[in-house]
Amino acid sequence: MKLSYAILTVVLCAAPALAWGGQKAKMDVPFAFTANGTVSPAGTYYVAVPASNGIVCLESDAGKRIFFLARPGRYDAKANGYAIFQPTPAGYVLAEVLMPGTDTAQRVPGAKPTAKAVQIALMGR
Repeated sequence: MKLSYAILTVVLCAAPALAWGGQKAKMDVPFAFTANGTVSPAGTYYVAVPASNGIVCLESDAGKRIFFLARPGRYDAKANGYAIFQPTPAGYVLAEVLMPGTDTAQRVPGAKPTAKAVQIALMGR
């Protein structure tokens, strides 16, 4: 188990070089939210989902980066890019990301978007 965490740490430390190699999208989030256990304030964020490696990267305007592993979510060939935030008693939690120009969302493990979820558009950059 410790070896798995060590490997994950190496992958995530190498991710900054990999994450921005692909498409980036911008989103303006009007509320504080949690992503992968990290609370982030309202603001402008950039999202990258490198091709098929399962890592999602969020970066704030201030340069703070959050990386997490995602799993394929729902298939939506007609959608533009979006991020879905699930309201919880503790605040909003990032649940799913669909990059512009793609057709399969990346779902945050444990997240289950409901009818009360808030969807925010991602703009290509």
